[in-house]
Amino acid sequence: MSKIMQHTIIVGLALFAIFFGAGNLIFPPSIGNSAGVSWISALMGFSLTGVILPVLAVYAIYNTGGTVEALTRPIGNWFYKAFNTVMMVCIGMVVTIPRMSATTHELGVSQIIPTIPSN
Repeated sequence: MSKIMQHTIIVGLALFAIFFGAGNLIFPPSIGNSAGVSWISALMGFSLTGVILPVLAVYAIYNTGGTVEALTRPIGNWFYKAFNTVMMVCIGMVVTIPRMSATTHELGVSQIIPTIPSN
């Protein structure tokens, strides 16, 4: 197998692993079911936000040199630092910690002590 084919397979699987998670497996049928007869507009919205925008982001970063720093260089070095800091704080504290805490509560605490009200 040639090096180009190897790299293509590795990069393809890496991108698949990055973008395809439980949300992309569970949410589309749920969104379609909730949308009812408006499922086409729900499909278009999910396709735009869950497929097209992430692929465009990878393409933009690839075309600017492969780093977010290179992508934000025209704006200024301060923007790269501020943007990265805000994104790390938002992803860590606003998304990951509450999600992990809710999972821990649902799978651990509520099973051990079922009399705690979940309100």
